Amino acid sequence: MRKPGILAGRMVVLAALVSSGCGRKAAPPTAQGDGDHATTATSVVAMNQPGTPGYIPPAESQVFVVNGQIDLAALTTALRDYCKWKMRVPKDLNELVTSRYLTNLPAPPAGQKYAIDPTYLEVKLVNQ
Repeated sequence: MRKPGILAGRMVVLAALVSSGCGRKAAPPTAQGDGDHATTATSVVAMNQPGTPGYIPPAESQVFVVNGQIDLAALTTALRDYCKWKMRVPKDLNELVTSRYLTNLPAPPAGQKYAIDPTYLEVKLVNQ
C-alpha cells in the first residue's frame, strides 16, 4: 500500500508542472486561420512545408492530367493526406480544394464524375 504523503507529493509536483506550462509561452493572437489551423503571418510560411498539415506543393507541380489521362494516383495521395490530418473522409473532392490540399480539381471526362472509395481511400472515376 502506498503512503498518502508520497501520493500527495506527486500530485503537488504534477499540479506545478501543469500550471507553469512547462516554460512555454502562449501563442500570440491570430488574425487568420482555416478553422482547423490558427496561423500568423510568420507561421503561414512554416506551415507550407512538406509533411505539415495543409501542405500545398507549388502550383506547377500539381498537374493532374498526364498524356490526356487524369492522374488518379496524385488525387488519391491528396485525399489520403487530407484524411490523415483531418481524421475523416471528405464528402467530395471539392473539400480538398477549399482546405488547400489541392490547388485545383481537373474536370472529369464527359459522362463521368469523381467518387471517393471510403474503404480504400481512393479517388475513382465512375459513370454519372
